[in-house]
Amino acid sequence: MSWAIRSFTEVFSDVSAGSPKVLQSDFVDTGRYPIVDQGVRPVAGYTDAVEVLSPATLPIVVFGDHTRRFKYVDQQFAVGADGVKLLRPSPELDTKFAFHYLSSLTLPNAGYSRHFKFLKEVRVPVPPLPEQRRIAAILDQTDELRGMRCHALALLDSLVSGLVASITSRTDWPVVRIHTVAQTQGGLTVNRKRAALPRSSSYLRVANVFRGSIDLANVKQIGVTEADLQRVALEHGDLLIVEGHGNENEVGRAARWSGDGTMVHQNHLIRVRPNDDVLDSIYAEAFINSVHGRAYFRAVSKTTSGLNTINMTNVKEMPVNLPPIDVQRIFATQIASIKVLQDVHRAHLAKLDELFASLQHRAFRGEL
Repeated sequence: MSWAIRSFTEVFSDVSAGSPKVLQSDFVDTGRYPIVDQGVRPVAGYTDAVEVLSPATLPIVVFGDHTRRFKYVDQQFAVGADGVKLLRPSPELDTKFAFHYLSSLTLPNAGYSRHFKFLKEVRVPVPPLPEQRRIAAILDQTDELRGMRCHALALLDSLVSGLVASITSRTDWPVVRIHTVAQTQGGLTVNRKRAALPRSSSYLRVANVFRGSIDLANVKQIGVTEADLQRVALEHGDLLIVEGHGNENEVGRAARWSGDGTMVHQNHLIRVRPNDDVLDSIYAEAFINSVHGRAYFRAVSKTTSGLNTINMTNVKEMPVNLPPIDVQRIFATQIASIKVLQDVHRAHLAKLDELFASLQHRAFRGEL
């Protein structure tokens, strides 16, 4: 049986008027009522103030006019920002079905402009209500599994953070400068002359290096000489530290190289090669990325044209708490074990994301 198709304005009403907006400065970490805004998180904060609650009838769909995000809300809440639209489906639509359908849309990206104008152009399938509820239940079940994986990953992240804090914050171990326990090295400058060299190598850029991970999805090639490879080819356990970033909290972020094959790095990354007998590379990565490492690099970085930068001397002179090497290695083993679990959960989450996207595609074409 074919489904009815309605225009957006036929089956949705904008009921945003009349809902007070809570200033971000008034958000608190815990409270009786959640505050929903257009950001990534389902709940942006909390409030105990009854007078700021939205009068909208629940459940309802929340739309971020700037961010294009949709949220399903079925409990009393307060609106947390401008740009939030509250959408009430007509009696023809089950609210959860409506939420899943809207979430499946790919609206044009107009930057930080308003996107409601695009949403109003959407056509909405309207199956019989029992069919809507069946589809919504299937998507809910899959989404719940995704949420469980995300929660497990968040718990593992918290465990890693706790282990890192427990070892990097100790004050009863000696403090040394990095240059006394590791070798440091700059990278290769990208220029036209290198394009003419007969030999090339993959190389890592700032865009590949994140805090605690390296993304190999978009690795470039660079012309190299044998001398270049002797000087800057990466070895297992080398650390790469970002020299400059627009965000002061990201300058100095570090990641450990554990890949295969020949790899070099550009000059905006500083390589640190720990002396294995005194400094474990997993511990070194954790320390550099800890609150202590971040605070140090913020303090020594210089700002030029909006870019926060550090140099080789800053890296060499970075103070590092130095536990006994056997303590570092126990820590490294624990972190490595947790990362194995994280990789398993991420792989399962990726599969669930694929399944959810497939179910969405089929559901709203009447093929589920």
